Amino acid sequence: MKKILFIYNKKRKHIPFKSGIHTEWVKDCKDVYNVEFWGKGFTNTSLQSLKNKIDSFKPNFIYTTKRNNYLISPSECWLPDLTNIKVPKIHIGVDTYKWNRNDDWYNQFDKVYCRHNLWKPVFYDREAKINENIQKNIITWYNVPVFRWSAPNVAFSKKKLKRKGLYFMGSIKRGGYKDRRIMWKKFREVKYRNKIRFRKELSPKYWDMLHTASALLCPTESNYGAFVPAKFFEFAASGATVVTNCDYVSYGIPELKGKVIDYTDLNSLEALFDMDFSKYHYKASKVMRNHTHKIRYKELFG
Repeated sequence: MKKILFIYNKKRKHIPFKSGIHTEWVKDCKDVYNVEFWGKGFTNTSLQSLKNKIDSFKPNFIYTTKRNNYLISPSECWLPDLTNIKVPKIHIGVDTYKWNRNDDWYNQFDKVYCRHNLWKPVFYDREAKINENIQKNIITWYNVPVFRWSAPNVAFSKKKLKRKGLYFMGSIKRGGYKDRRIMWKKFREVKYRNKIRFRKELSPKYWDMLHTASALLCPTESNYGAFVPAKFFEFAASGATVVTNCDYVSYGIPELKGKVIDYTDLNSLEALFDMDFSKYHYKASKVMRNHTHKIRYKELFG
């Protein structure tokens, strides 16, 4: 069994609605990988402490993700310099619009991947003005290999349940979600739920909602461009019909074409509300069986 030393911030690990998507794979892969955590909150974060951990644990890989987790302040990092550590070091970039790939910080890793390497323009916000520095950051990630999101085991429904309702699960009122606020005001056919309130790792309510919804609305939206969010994989695995404008084909899941319902703008979305969603139930979930955490992390660690 391969050993993975996961360098992370313990405080972030225990904020499930913010960081569960970055750590939940460990539980699903426990029969494939022996994963141990090291980092802020787990122990002191000196270089010698890290070397001692490596000597005792003898990992095959060192794994890090989401650069923000390693910051004390915008200009100060608690992660010791890994440059001279001989264990293969992998970093997965998240929210890549915040960081320039050419920054020297990334030179300490042997391999760098990202969750999204292209933040495409979105239909609702053609007049949006993106900060010049953010635009420069986005461009530097274009040719970086993508490490796609994946579906946790808990997302799959163990039995076919009675399904009812079209749900939107996610933030509405936070900045960067202009189109969601328009939907919330305009479309009362949709049942709106704030995903964060369910604290998905601490309560089964979030997964129960996914497993009993007839359809789940998954728009791609941010001030930085269109992307495929992690919850798209959770929704598709659940057995519900997924209604989306995500570009899942370019993201490497073309086999979902015809298994989910596509829309392009709010008018085309509204035209879908009267359809029979049951015809699509469990179609996407069969595809997601090829995109579980266990399968995805084998792509990374072998």
